[in-house]
Amino acid sequence: MKVYLNGQDININWQHDAPWVEEVLQLLRDWDNATTYHIKTSGSTGTPKVISLSKNRMIASAERTIEYFNLDKEDRALLCLPVKYIAGKMMVVRAIIGQMDIVLIEPQSNPLVQLETAVDFVAMTPMQLLLAFRDCPQQIGLCRQIILGGGPVSAELQAEIDGYSGDTRFYHTYGMTETITHVAVRPLSDGGLAPFEAVGGVSFEVDGESRLIITAPHLLDDSLLTNDIVDLVDEHSFRWRGRYDHVINSGGVKIHPEEVERNLSSSITHRFFIASVADPLLGEKLIMIIEGNKDSTDLNKLRNGIRIRLTKYERPKLIYFVAKFEETPTGKVIRQVERYALADGLNLSD
Repeated sequence: MKVYLNGQDININWQHDAPWVEEVLQLLRDWDNATTYHIKTSGSTGTPKVISLSKNRMIASAERTIEYFNLDKEDRALLCLPVKYIAGKMMVVRAIIGQMDIVLIEPQSNPLVQLETAVDFVAMTPMQLLLAFRDCPQQIGLCRQIILGGGPVSAELQAEIDGYSGDTRFYHTYGMTETITHVAVRPLSDGGLAPFEAVGGVSFEVDGESRLIITAPHLLDDSLLTNDIVDLVDEHSFRWRGRYDHVINSGGVKIHPEEVERNLSSSITHRFFIASVADPLLGEKLIMIIEGNKDSTDLNKLRNGIRIRLTKYERPKLIYFVAKFEETPTGKVIRQVERYALADGLNLSD
């Protein structure tokens, strides 16, 4: 294995002044003697917690990924995610187990802008790839396979992928710290309409609330009940609908905010999310929170999108603007309404 930084092959036994580089090198130095890793969850839906994962289970997860994506010895894996979290840490583990080389780029909003060499395998967030399409689309062609995790693929990003004419292959992954990264993958070709399909020996079922249950030999307890609502295609594939802990009950109608967001995403260019506040009549009242200000938002386009693309139950009653969304350290938007100072809600109803 070789480790490349700024185009140079570096020795893992060197001490490096940059903390993000030293974290990677320390992980490589400790690998042979480690047995368990303590990894913090992102905290996007609640309080972050620390999970203990055995080295053997991490190896099993890495082997499934290597097989699924046909990764070979001396392929180059681009690491542009923090190694303190599971996505970045598992990129290093895959490189170790697959005897691949690692290209290091400091984790940032658009890491590809610094990429100068061809790589075979990249894990990124959807936001990172969208910024690459905007700012340095030519760099995307240096990547053979890109997997996306940590959030949904927006209509804007899917449109960029649909219009891409290069050879790079794009995939959306489903997983979490508890599943040691992805247990399912869907290709983003053909409009991204394909369901998530199991990786390796993983299988799926649902409980009475349509929450996904994952069964896999490398999981801590062999099976895991998640908070994700899905439409099960069969025991090896599903379509994701939203989070169980995000479901809004408004006037007795259960609404999945992620589905509303997908339906409305082509009508607004700013980041936004659907949430709710207490209401004496409905119980919960739908609201939309937009990152930015009202003057920079095309309200006519938004109004038309709400009217055309959403049912009367899905239409937000009020729209709020905030200057900047709060994010977890891994770049996920924090959706808890109480974290934001909401004032002067806008009513777009006719």
